[in-house]
Parts: sequence; structure tokens; C-alpha cells
Amino acid sequence: MDITLADQYYLKAKDAYPYCMSEVMENLNYALSYDDNHPQANCLMGIVQMYQLKDYPKAAASFDMALMEDGSYIDILKHYILLKIWTKEYEGANKLIQYGFTIPGMDHAVLYYYMAIQYEVSGSYKKAITAIKQAVMMSQSMYLSNFYIAEIKRIKAKRKLRKKLLKPSK
Repeated sequence: MDITLADQYYLKAKDAYPYCMSEVMENLNYALSYDDNHPQANCLMGIVQMYQLKDYPKAAASFDMALMEDGSYIDILKHYILLKIWTKEYEGANKLIQYGFTIPGMDHAVLYYYMAIQYEVSGSYKKAITAIKQAVMMSQSMYLSNFYIAEIKRIKAKRKLRKKLLKPSK
């Protein structure tokens, strides 16, 4: 398989991310000018739009384009699910999470963690804790397992604080 010009420019952009954003954007624009459906370049463009520029509609459009071209490209889902949660599109996030479980090679621990985030922001702390426990069970890294366990403690403390704050005063 030959590496196309779009691939070459994408790799240059990826190498520069996030250290030299002008170089990232220049190379991404070149990559997308050679192949406007390039999934990796569209994904990276979505990441730039999401995290650096905070332009969520453009980020979603880039992620959609990337997903249409390569529905099994794992990196898209990791960011797109989080974007859906940030923009309170919980149904869309849930669909992406469920779709992620069908993709070979997708880290299920990450999907359970995003599921937990979705539950947490909607106030379903018990479901969030259950989802994170699933993430711990699926995790293949001591670092991530410890992170997930700390998240369980954080959510339990948040739940306790919420109960205390919502408790009627005497």
C-alpha cells in the first residue's frame, strides 16, 4: 500500500500536534485538500476544533466526515463521545458508545468510563459508579485501574455532598 500525499501531510500534522498548531493546521489543510474524506485528517481536525478552537459544530462535522469514511477508526469515537457529552447530546453519545462496543480493538474500559461520565453529568451517580466498576474490570493497565478507582471515590464524595446540600435544613 502506498502512502498518499494526504497521508504524508496528515502524519506531519500529527507529529506537530499539539506543539506547533500553525504547522498542524497548515499540514491538515494540505492533507484535506488532497483528500477531503481522509478519516485520520478529519479526526485530527475535529480534535483541533474541539480542544483548541472550541468550535463544537465544526468538530462534530469533522468527526462525522471521518466516521462516514472509516467507521472503525477508534480514535474518532474517543473524542466524539466526549464532545457529545459536552454538548449535552446524551442520546448521540450513548449511540456512539454502543457502536464502540461492536468495533474490534476498541478499549471497552474507555467506553464504560465515558458511559460513567454521561451518567454522572445527568445525576445518576449509582449508575456512574457501576459503569466505572465495569471499566476497572476491563482495564488492562494499573495506571488506568487506579484512575478509575479514584473516580469512584470522587463520585461517591460528590453523591454524599449532593445529599447533604439537598437535605432540608432544620
